[in-house]
Amino acid sequence: MRLLVAVFICAVAGIAGCGGAAPFEPMLAAQPAPVTPTPAAPPVEAPVAPPAVPPVTPPVTPPVTPPVTPPLTPPVDIAVADPLRGATFFMSIPRADLLGCADCHSDNPLVRNFGNIFSGRNAVDLIRRAIANNTGGMAYLGGFFSAADLADIAAYLGNSPGSLLFPPTPAGRTSAPLSVTVSTSTKIGVGSLSISVQGDFLIVGGNCGSAIERFSSCRIDVAYRPGASGSRSGVLLISHDGTPAPVRILLGAESGPSALGPALLPLARAGHRALVPALPPLARAGHDARGPAELSARGGHG
Repeated sequence: MRLLVAVFICAVAGIAGCGGAAPFEPMLAAQPAPVTPTPAAPPVEAPVAPPAVPPVTPPVTPPVTPPVTPPLTPPVDIAVADPLRGATFFMSIPRADLLGCADCHSDNPLVRNFGNIFSGRNAVDLIRRAIANNTGGMAYLGGFFSAADLADIAAYLGNSPGSLLFPPTPAGRTSAPLSVTVSTSTKIGVGSLSISVQGDFLIVGGNCGSAIERFSSCRIDVAYRPGASGSRSGVLLISHDGTPAPVRILLGAESGPSALGPALLPLARAGHRALVPALPPLARAGHDARGPAELSARGGHG
């Protein structure tokens, strides 16, 4: 009995070597293998699109505006441009030891284009630039001539003669015409041309229009018609965009004293050729009026 119990214990305990018998394996019902649940797959997230980046518009660079170059001189506030005064300034300057315009450009610049002086005809801006740029070493002239003086010189070069003197004419009658020639620079023309007359004088002809092309000229015919006996004086005014003020041509009648004055009477007949010896009363303060002999002695180009 004890033996059977020992054998049974060994079999239940599975102790090997109990009497050399194999361990007892009780007949148990087969148990199913535990099922390990498959982990649920994480939800698939749709790819997130990156935020739309607006196209980069390059900055618009404003156009570069070139700097505005101020004029060489401020606007000239003068009443008229006077060719008779311009003649005195052209012929001489206050310093006897310095060359004037006539010394380098001839003392008869109305007919001789010496040193390209014709480029200054009714072109005051070109004269200013030539002085400002020291063309031909003429910068020192800027210390002697004002803007108004340069306008007078341009008027002298471009309008000939600078005065008209009419013969005695009975009241109510019209004289024969006398002419003024308006000439332009070799480089630029003039526009906005207008002509007017004051006094007992009439514009009776000519061929001037509203513009004159460069290196050209036109003619203005003026007549005298006095309304009464006695001396008369007047002016011819020539306006255009080449001068800062109207060019004034003096008009007079020879029947007595006139606004031209005794020193100017021969000039109206002969033109500007004799201006240097005859115009001392019109020279501005500080300007002398040297004659051709002195200019020749200084080496002026004649």
